[in-house]
Amino acid sequence: MIDHGVASDETEAALLAIEAGVDIDMMTHCYVNNLKKLIDNGVLEENLIDEAVLRILQLKAKLGLFENPYRGADVDKEKEVVLSNTNRKIAREVAAKSCVLLKNNGVLPLKSNQKIALIGPFAENSDILGSWSWHGKREDAVTLREGVLKKIDTSLVLSSKGCEIDVGTEEQLIAAIEIAKGADILVLALGEKSEMSGEANCRANIKLPRVQIELVRKLHALGKPMVAVLFNGRPLDLHGVIDEADAVLEAWYPGTEGGVAVADILFGDINPSGRLSMSFPYSVGQIPVYYNSFNTGRPKANDEDDQAYVSKYLDIPNSPLFPFGFGLSYSCFEYSNPAISSDEFNPDSSITVSVTIKNTGSVFGEETVQLYLRDMSGEVVRPIKELKAFKKIGLEPGQLEKITFTITEDMLKYHHANTEYKSDPGLFTAYIGPNSLDVKSLSFTLKKT
Repeated sequence: MIDHGVASDETEAALLAIEAGVDIDMMTHCYVNNLKKLIDNGVLEENLIDEAVLRILQLKAKLGLFENPYRGADVDKEKEVVLSNTNRKIAREVAAKSCVLLKNNGVLPLKSNQKIALIGPFAENSDILGSWSWHGKREDAVTLREGVLKKIDTSLVLSSKGCEIDVGTEEQLIAAIEIAKGADILVLALGEKSEMSGEANCRANIKLPRVQIELVRKLHALGKPMVAVLFNGRPLDLHGVIDEADAVLEAWYPGTEGGVAVADILFGDINPSGRLSMSFPYSVGQIPVYYNSFNTGRPKANDEDDQAYVSKYLDIPNSPLFPFGFGLSYSCFEYSNPAISSDEFNPDSSITVSVTIKNTGSVFGEETVQLYLRDMSGEVVRPIKELKAFKKIGLEPGQLEKITFTITEDMLKYHHANTEYKSDPGLFTAYIGPNSLDVKSLSFTLKKT
């Protein structure tokens, strides 16, 4: 509050905070140093302290801390659990589920008899825990190279850095090009060091560092099939990578078992099923870009629309490079027969919307079917889409399944100008699809009784 200019000093900050109902001062000494003084000087009522203490005691009782004040802190249990085989197995599964396949022209999954050139600053880098791993130790993490070597013979894996994360030498580049010439396929391990994202770590340029983009360009010139694996903590502008690589896998910071989890996907032991939780911008100039934005009042119909005086960019598409909810699979899924049970309903009833999903690929895969809703006219401006439900299904090749969502009035409510949480009668649109952009639409009306 002092930094924001709301309080002039710690005494005033403590007074304003306790009067506002802030029970616990976690990261400063404002309460410890000032509350008693404020009471002694008659500025603060002691009953406010009593109320705060009571709520804290109630919370501690609810958490069972009076029975066991060190709940969850057990030295012997820590030795047994941390980095145990069971937990490593779970970490591996979670990491694989979080990876998102952004592009694949058929080069993935890799074949066990291919000679692979594993190149890039993250080929043997254990900085894959992320900036908020806190007590995580990098030496406990499985690197991508270690993961790959669990899949194929050492003689089939050639490794080279090519460059560091943000700097490089001509000798590194030459060495990478030489081993790439002797490989059947290139796997580039690229990304940001953990300190380049996370709390208080902002960048104006959200492309990969220039030295890595140059590495991609030089290796692409060899004409070899090329896969890019990305280790990063935020959406990036992927130009210079997405247009050069044959496949791109977004691995994020996948954690302790990250290297082997990524290898599971690269070699097809696991079919990728992760989806983007944020849109990836086409360019930094699009930011902020998000699927549930408000309408501008001058909407652009589509990226091919050349109409004047609508909200659009002259040099890039309006759409993000990859939308919220996007993610590919080694399977292909066909959406057909969108249907709605009724084109109107009232607050006491509900309607259903459905779509048929078919696995048209050759392997088992998981698909996340997403339902978005839009209030076409509200008391206050409403988002053009809101994710309201999703279902993840697994389908064998050729198998199809009808997915049904139930829409109730509660899903249509929002806070009005007077803060009342309610719905508006009128026209709505339901969107069903594999992501927030590629959707099939159905309209319905909410009637008020």
